[in-house]
Amino acid sequence: LRETFFKQLEDREREHSGREIEVINAAVPAYSTVQEYLYLRRDGMKLDPDVVVLGFYVGNDFQDSYELFDSTGLPTVDVVDGELRANDRFPAARYEQQERVLRTATLSLRSFLASNSALYVFLRERFGEVLWKAGLRNNPPPPDFCARVPSPAMRAGWAMTRSVLDSMAALCSAQNVRFLIVVLPTQYQVHPDLWTHHFTTFGLDPADYDLDRPQRLMREYCEEKGIDHVDVLPVMRAHAASGHLFYPIASYMTPAGHRLVAEAVYAHLRAAPRAGKALVEYR
Repeated sequence: LRETFFKQLEDREREHSGREIEVINAAVPAYSTVQEYLYLRRDGMKLDPDVVVLGFYVGNDFQDSYELFDSTGLPTVDVVDGELRANDRFPAARYEQQERVLRTATLSLRSFLASNSALYVFLRERFGEVLWKAGLRNNPPPPDFCARVPSPAMRAGWAMTRSVLDSMAALCSAQNVRFLIVVLPTQYQVHPDLWTHHFTTFGLDPADYDLDRPQRLMREYCEEKGIDHVDVLPVMRAHAASGHLFYPIASYMTPAGHRLVAEAVYAHLRAAPRAGKALVEYR
């Protein structure tokens, strides 16, 4: 936990000024931006934060909120045994019907193995492309958020996400809380060899994609709305040659990646400091 960037913010402030601050990790695995906003509105503001830091992962945060609702506004997921499960309204276009049947039939087994077998998790991540082609893993290409010509789903998802971010910014402003968006890249935006592997594996034309487009979209939106933001992609690219900043398993950042993010966020916060504690939402 101490190696994560949000806890490293505490350490950096202690080392820099000797002052103790509290950084609260309010994350919930797989939350979309709309769920993060609802949590912040219901529970987060009760913690009386001075700063709210939202980790925006470009790999899925442009569209995740949109996929939770159909065109009529009804939810596409249900709560089953305390977990979110896709229902019949979930966008079927993400994979073919036979793949959905196969994934549903094997859900209990895959859930059990994912919770009890490190070997299963290792093999699942190492052979992700094979499992995707067999319909056993929902990891469909292409990376729509990087496409030069976005799909209708991407445009609709980004429109909804902007609306949610508007609401989050307004909530923070109304309570005089600083709001900061940290734009987190995918690993193949940082490491070119991984991008080469990705478009080669899935037969994509790299000319159809712009790896900097997600960060440009966020920068343009934040500048238009006057929202504070930090893009950590440049600093991560600058240090990519020193070693991979993401784990090969599940693509999470390594301690080295977290350290770079912490340095960038801390430097940004120090540029206009505000005393007190910080509520960090991170995905």
